[in-house]
Amino acid sequence: MPHVANAIGVVSLNQAGEEVFVPVVQPETAVPARRTVHVSAPNGGDILVKVVEANTHIKVTKPEPKTKASDSKAAKVEDADDSDEEDSDFSDDEEEEEKREKVWKIGSVLAEAAVKGVKKGGKVEISITVQSDLSVVITAREVDGKGAVRGTLASA
Repeated sequence: MPHVANAIGVVSLNQAGEEVFVPVVQPETAVPARRTVHVSAPNGGDILVKVVEANTHIKVTKPEPKTKASDSKAAKVEDADDSDEEDSDFSDDEEEEEKREKVWKIGSVLAEAAVKGVKKGGKVEISITVQSDLSVVITAREVDGKGAVRGTLASA
């Protein structure tokens, strides 16, 4: 069955002004498929919509090692108090597990569209339709607005 190999989505700005990928069509989605998202436009004005491909990768964050000098004094005191008790399977010196998170890696830009005159605090609706021949139709418009921008990408 034909499907989308990479995720298709839009790049938007978060509160800090950093670019963030918002997936619209997830990878491995069977086609034909149609998905729609609303992206906020807190400042309003003319909004540039970038439609991109993206893949995921796993980001591994290792915890910082604890210092042994401060732990060794506390361990000596605990050893003196716990000398009667049975040894436990769990140790206070166990390392924290590494943190794994899924991160989007933005690939090639498929299309760009401008939506003019978006109201301050408004939202832009982006609709992506992947046809059975893997061509893509992109529509962007202001929510409750009159006009829309539409484009078609032919399959490779």
